[in-house]
Amino acid sequence: MTIFFKITHLVTVLFFFLSCSETVYYSGKIEDLNINYDYLENKEGVIKELGEPNFIDFIDKKYFYFSEKKITKNFFDKKVIARNILIFNFNENNKIISIKNYDLNDKIDLKYLKKSTENNIMKRGYFEKIFGGIGKNSLADTPQ
Repeated sequence: MTIFFKITHLVTVLFFFLSCSETVYYSGKIEDLNINYDYLENKEGVIKELGEPNFIDFIDKKYFYFSEKKITKNFFDKKVIARNILIFNFNENNKIISIKNYDLNDKIDLKYLKKSTENNIMKRGYFEKIFGGIGKNSLADTPQ
């Protein structure tokens, strides 16, 4: 019986040590988040350097590249260290018109409105909620 408790204690201690280890995760197309992309000239060069984009806007002819770096210590402790969105805008000849780079400092804090839609169900009484549609005229009962 004592061997079972020792093994259980050892597994518990190992679980706590392993759950506190720091893990770095990268997601997205761009590995180095601090590269200057001004040397790229056309769409073929962008695809050759960065690969296929995460999203293509065919209306405005823009290519979107997204990348993110996260550090995770455990299930409850996750931090985003770096996030970049690169947007390449092309003209009719596939030449780059503009390059925009957005990072964590460019994020927009959204403010939520406190307005809400009126809820008529809440104004009904208890019995009307239970027996709501009983005894009311329906379309089949109306004279034609």
